[in-house]
Amino acid sequence: MPLNIFDKGLNVSRADIEAPAYQAPLNEEPGTSDKLEENDEFDEDGLKMDEGEDQDLLDDVSSSKVGLGTGTLISAIRKLPHQAKDNIFDCFLINVSTIIRNNVLQIRDISEIKEKSEADVIKLSEEIAKYHEIMGSVIKHPLAIFYLPEYTFLPPIHMRPLVGNRKIIKDITDLFIKNDNLVKRKRIREQIRRTTVLEIFAGGRNELPYRTIIREIRDVFTLSGLDPRSILTNYLMISHMALDYLFLLQYPRASILESFTGKFLKAKVLGFKVFGTNFVPFNQVTLLAFGDKNLVKPIALRRGKARLIELAKKQSWYIRTPMEIAEFIQHTGEIPAHMLTYLKL
Repeated sequence: MPLNIFDKGLNVSRADIEAPAYQAPLNEEPGTSDKLEENDEFDEDGLKMDEGEDQDLLDDVSSSKVGLGTGTLISAIRKLPHQAKDNIFDCFLINVSTIIRNNVLQIRDISEIKEKSEADVIKLSEEIAKYHEIMGSVIKHPLAIFYLPEYTFLPPIHMRPLVGNRKIIKDITDLFIKNDNLVKRKRIREQIRRTTVLEIFAGGRNELPYRTIIREIRDVFTLSGLDPRSILTNYLMISHMALDYLFLLQYPRASILESFTGKFLKAKVLGFKVFGTNFVPFNQVTLLAFGDKNLVKPIALRRGKARLIELAKKQSWYIRTPMEIAEFIQHTGEIPAHMLTYLKL
């Protein structure tokens, strides 16, 4: 088994971690409940597998050997060797809670979620290693990081309520972190063919997960006798968490691979993905102001958001710095500037 993420001996039922039926708090923006959001990715485009897709992969999906979302991810990875040079990825960054999330959306039984997620992680690690091997010398430093995240660095005032599927995903993720003792061990390292595969605990009370990932990448290269600053590496991230996308602001060559749709996204389109508008760029300030559907609670209320989007259009926020955007917002009186800049995401 390539990774030691899951322990099949864990015995937990949905009743052990299920949250009570969801009731939106009085101060939560209407239309943001977990019930309304949990199938968003299904509704947009559905499963993206071409006719003529590898029959073994189709068989695995239809026989439930791998999850639906993972099937689409594997399909996209298998096509990479035949695509443009822009889609050559040395390093894969996989949020394990996203794999769990994909299965929670489809499966109701906790034991089945665990087993399916374990199979998905193993299959993904094997497919990434195959891809790196196919690419040969084109990829100099093949690396895959499977990270188990904790977002407690984000103050409670900025967090959406952990209810429904959000709570189930977090609780299962926490069980796996505890089971592998990752808070203390920090990482588990494996070698699959040419690819170095790491399982790590990322985030916590002192930093967000993406900062842990950046440090881990630097450590891997440094231990190999390489200067991380001199290496041009393309990163591919698999995650449903907008807080993880802050990684792309540090590494503009990185891309996001979406579950279920198999789409590749660059940093320039994250504003539309996260906020649903082409006029608001994605950065630390706008994420706190507008929030996201998974974890970050918006500071701006719905009517305030509409006014800010109009302002973004008039003031061309895409060519402004985060600090300039914070000042623009402050002048509207919608949000005090310190609420957008005090937290160093």
